[in-house]
Amino acid sequence: MCAPSYAVLMSCYAKDRPEWLSLALESMAAQTLRPTEVVLVFDGPLTEGLVAAVDAFDAAHPGLLVRVPLERNVGLGPALNAGLARCSCDVVARMDADDFSRPARLERQLAKLAEGYDMVGCNATEFSGDVDSPNSERVMPETHDEIVRFAKRRAPFVHPAFVVRRSSLEAVGGYRSVPYAEDFDLFIRLLRAGSRGYNLQEPLVAVRVDDDVYRRRGGLGYARDMLSFNALELREGWFSPAEFLVRSAANVGVALIPNGARDLVYKRLLRRSS
Repeated sequence: MCAPSYAVLMSCYAKDRPEWLSLALESMAAQTLRPTEVVLVFDGPLTEGLVAAVDAFDAAHPGLLVRVPLERNVGLGPALNAGLARCSCDVVARMDADDFSRPARLERQLAKLAEGYDMVGCNATEFSGDVDSPNSERVMPETHDEIVRFAKRRAPFVHPAFVVRRSSLEAVGGYRSVPYAEDFDLFIRLLRAGSRGYNLQEPLVAVRVDDDVYRRRGGLGYARDMLSFNALELREGWFSPAEFLVRSAANVGVALIPNGARDLVYKRLLRRSS
């Protein structure tokens, strides 16, 4: 039997670090089920260091990399749509430019996809320095019904750990420009369209978390963007009025509390310590 083919979809931009991008790319090349292609979108001009990292990966793995350069920075959603248009496989695996995938990630996820699911995620560890010394673990809802219930409150998949059928993505029009919530918005539209999901209960992806990641989820601007997203999903029928009010109150409350308190909310209440 031939190994299933899949495309890795990634985006990078000028503020990414070359050594982190190299680690992310190499972790995909080292999968026990090797990808057919790694589609890497350049979301605007890159630094010399990033270009050198991409060139080195391309030289080490001839024929694997597909470069999609964009003239200007357009943001994650539009950048991923540009990359999706260049994917030649019906299975697309997301990956971020600063994270790390365990070698068996895609082998496990594609096996579950073959059972008839349209999208498969997994748990993820969070790390700051050493990928093998995690700070915490994100435990995601496992079954489809659990995923639907969870998605009434929070994003039900870890975005860089997400594998989906390209046909399902195209059926809902790909990503939309929804600040801070492109992934959650996509997951909701896939669920509304009838896509069936599953999350493997093992941490096959390590997500890099810097010192300010939770602090960036604060302030009036972030609260405003979350309220706009919640209102969008209310209008489109995903959130009920009660769910809209509960989620909006939580978003505003967490966004406006002091940074130290917000760190504790994410680290102590929304994550499992390692």
